[in-house]
Amino acid sequence: MFDNLLAYETAKGKVVVRILESYSKSIFNHAKVLEIGCSTGALMRLLEERGADVYGVDVESSWSGSYIFRPEKRIMLDIQEKDLPAEWQNKGFDLVVAQEVIEHIQRPYDFLCRINKSLKPGGYLFLTTPNLTGITSLLKGKKWCGVTTEGHVLLYSPKSLDFTVGNCGFRMVRRFINLVPIVYQDKYRWLWQLNRAFAWTGIGGGLMGLYQKV
Repeated sequence: MFDNLLAYETAKGKVVVRILESYSKSIFNHAKVLEIGCSTGALMRLLEERGADVYGVDVESSWSGSYIFRPEKRIMLDIQEKDLPAEWQNKGFDLVVAQEVIEHIQRPYDFLCRINKSLKPGGYLFLTTPNLTGITSLLKGKKWCGVTTEGHVLLYSPKSLDFTVGNCGFRMVRRFINLVPIVYQDKYRWLWQLNRAFAWTGIGGGLMGLYQKV
């Protein structure tokens, strides 16, 4: 379905943008945005097109060379271990996005508290992660990608994610449960509508949350 990683991440990014814009149409206008785990920079490019001033953080990996966005806007840093550089820390980000990152983090409280420090008062955090209590997990058991994917160290249910993030200075604004894998919702619009209609069930395999710094 997707020729390469960039095409895949662009499709995912378009749905993330649509979800965030469903919360607020003006969420990106002149906003300073940090993406943690920015990979190819596909989402960063989409956000810049909507008026955001975007920065990215990632760790060295096999896909680091696939990055296509502005090189001066990315740094290689493990935010679980170190604070952002002072010149970035002082920017006061309006939004931090971390797609499929938190399940790789061994010390989520350190990670989330560092994100909190980088946000201005009232800023937002948007997270995506596999849903431990979703139907995909229940049906596939030990073969579920949340269990089999290399590097996953902690998995979350909606309640445990809200609890963990909430203990690091955030309040939950809105939760999304993807019944349909996010990457397909861009190609097939009817799947987006189907997903929105049944998201309330909480049984989808993809967990997404929008949180605000308090």
